[in-house]
Amino acid sequence: MERERKKEEGGKKKEGKKKEKKIKKEKEKGKNRKIKNKDDACAALQFDGITLDICPLRVSPSRTAIMPVNPYFLPQSEAEMEMCSRTIYCTNIHKNVTQSALKYFCQEYFGLVSRIRLLGDDNHATRIAFIEFAEAAGAVNALNSTGIFASGIPIRVCPSKTSIRTSSFPSSGLGLPGYRENGPSPLPFN
Repeated sequence: MERERKKEEGGKKKEGKKKEKKIKKEKEKGKNRKIKNKDDACAALQFDGITLDICPLRVSPSRTAIMPVNPYFLPQSEAEMEMCSRTIYCTNIHKNVTQSALKYFCQEYFGLVSRIRLLGDDNHATRIAFIEFAEAAGAVNALNSTGIFASGIPIRVCPSKTSIRTSSFPSSGLGLPGYRENGPSPLPFN
C-alpha cells in the first residue's frame, strides 16, 4: 500500500517537471502562446499549480466577460499613455472601503498615490477602483501584490487600459455606476 502511494507521488512529480521543462523551453524559444479557442483554454488550465523557478503558476478561468473598452477612454496622447502606465485597475474591493482608506492602504504598501477613482453602488457587495500612482514603481508594486487582502477580501489588481480622466465625459456613453463628474462617487460611504 505504502509502496503504491510513493510510486503515485513520484509519477505526479515527474509529470509536473515535464510540464515545467516544456514551459521553460517555449519561453526560451520566445514563443508566447495565445489562447485562441476552447481547447487551448482547457489545455492552459492544466498548468495551474506548476512551479516556475520559485513561483507557483496560477491559471484559472475568468470570472468575468471580457468587455471592449470604449475608444474614447483609451489614451489619446503621450501624456495620457504615461499616466496609464502608472494606473492600475482593482476589483473585488469591499463596499464599505472608503476612498480615503483605499488611498492610505495603497500608499502604505505600494507608493505615493496621485489620484484615485472608486466606483460602485449599494447593489453590489464589491466595488472597483482606478488608482494612479506618482511613479510607475508604485503601480508595479501593486501589480505584484494582486490577491493582497483588504477588509478580508483578496483584491485583484490589473494594469489599467485607461488613465483617470479629469475632463467631463460625454453624458450619453459612460454608464458607470457611482460616477460623478465633480469628484468621487456620490455614495454614502465616501
